[in-house]
Amino acid sequence: MKNRLCPSEENLSEYLSGIMSRADKNLIEQHLANCQACRTLVAETHSIARKSAENKIHKLFRALKREHLWLTACVISLSLSFVFSNYFIQFLTASLLLGIKWIIDSKTTKTLIMIHKTLKTSDAEDIDETLKNDTLKR
Repeated sequence: MKNRLCPSEENLSEYLSGIMSRADKNLIEQHLANCQACRTLVAETHSIARKSAENKIHKLFRALKREHLWLTACVISLSLSFVFSNYFIQFLTASLLLGIKWIIDSKTTKTLIMIHKTLKTSDAEDIDETLKNDTLKR
């Protein structure tokens, strides 16, 4: 149970993030050595923050992997064309097709196609509306 001598949650948060002075850090560490409640709070907070950071990293990695799946396959196929010289043309063709697939699937290409279609069919004012709608969908 926390007592009135315990540091505030804000101070413990600063301790965990490492943004406090060395003297304050030493005081917090001395208090943590004697206060089970604060040690538990710091441990739980650290665990939650670590899981949150790991989750963000995994989400970012998955997004990058999804965005560059075709490009990665293209590079692998191109590399294999040099490793297996008997199948150079086949791997080179696969690289070309995978590269085209990557270009077609990219968000930038889709946006440019939408702009082009809008320009062909309507005025420039509709472009802003089209881009706004596309941004809201994402």
